[in-house]
Amino acid sequence: MASKEATVYIVDQGSSTGECHNGRVENDLDFGMRYIWDKIAETIRDLYNPNNSIGAINTDISILWAKTVPKNVVPLHRADTVTAGVGGQFRSAATAPAAGEADLFAWFTRNLPYLSDKRSYSKVDMSPLGVRANEAMNDRVGAIAHGMIAGFMAELEGDEATALKAKDRDEGSFTRPFFHEGLGMGYAASVSIEDVSELKRMVAAMNDIDPNFSRLHLAGAGMWFGLEGARDPQHLADAFRQLGPFGEAYAYEGYGFARTLFYFKTNPQVIQLGAQLRPAAAANFYHGVGRAIWILIGPDEARRVQMMDQVPEEYRAHARSGYGMGIAFTKVDDPAFVFSFAQGGTRAQSNTDDYLTGVTMGYSIRALGDPDYVRDIQSKATSRDKCRMTHLMAIGQGALRDAERKGGDLHENWRDEIHRRIISSGSPLGSIKECA
Repeated sequence: MASKEATVYIVDQGSSTGECHNGRVENDLDFGMRYIWDKIAETIRDLYNPNNSIGAINTDISILWAKTVPKNVVPLHRADTVTAGVGGQFRSAATAPAAGEADLFAWFTRNLPYLSDKRSYSKVDMSPLGVRANEAMNDRVGAIAHGMIAGFMAELEGDEATALKAKDRDEGSFTRPFFHEGLGMGYAASVSIEDVSELKRMVAAMNDIDPNFSRLHLAGAGMWFGLEGARDPQHLADAFRQLGPFGEAYAYEGYGFARTLFYFKTNPQVIQLGAQLRPAAAANFYHGVGRAIWILIGPDEARRVQMMDQVPEEYRAHARSGYGMGIAFTKVDDPAFVFSFAQGGTRAQSNTDDYLTGVTMGYSIRALGDPDYVRDIQSKATSRDKCRMTHLMAIGQGALRDAERKGGDLHENWRDEIHRRIISSGSPLGSIKECA
């Protein structure tokens, strides 16, 4: 053992390391451990692949300190040996991780140290891209994350607009919006690390790919800031101001979505961050919180109420509409499910007017990005659901025209105008009540 070498890392585990500093929501211990994990991974790469002669290898070695074997690790089983010899004693149980086992949203936080440093892009775990898109569709949350990762990595790899357009066409109609959110995340990650003023070029750059998804590109930019842990209101204002009034509103929504989606489970206080923003920005932030609540808990009524109670009361209507938008956006091809949450439905909830406001926004944004897809869904829906979708999208389109003429914060003004039209008949169901 005299010839052996060891590297010893001394970790301060004093009570003060459980505190958060420098604007982070991650405590000092977890933040400091990133360095140690990175150094361990680097050491293993140097030992097993010292000159890159075998190309990139999977170097996610977090399993070494995991309490249980992660689900996304492909297990090895003894193979039935046909012939004697060394080879063939083990076989892989699967050629790629199954979508349902890949925990794809966790990819963002797991790779964040590398995504935040351009010099470390080569260390990013690329295995989720091996999950087949059609397989991911069996798990809607996995499909959404898969689309975002694909868009994020396509942008981070520096593909030209023509190549990004080709990748966009390869995406299915369901996942295309999430691919474009990923593009927005990747663009913001690649330029804002060094200078947030570079974001002012984002709208033009993304419109070269597909202007119909501009809202999602902008929300994606906000999602990057939510993922990487930005929480200083002035820093956010300086960054999002580069996107103009239209883009700023959607960026704050994406920011609220990402802060909640990626960090609520470990730190429920992230929901309170919105209260530090100016009111218009906070309204958009909490709309994004509502979207994330749907992704995190699905139709669980008790947990939905519990999470909504943590939203400041003056912004709960925005969170409820965000929840409705999240359902309509991700269950767009199942209108019966979407309307089951409205008054008279099997999952009916109070504040149906707020919920339907979000549903209207979700359907309308889907139709703006891919009208043929939405028309196809309507053609397959029951006559009642088709009628409801048609009415709500007409409300959404008319409200959008009025909000655009009004100017200012388009996102909040659009939401308010939709809400006004939905309740104008004196019924929470607004103009969809006559659908047989």
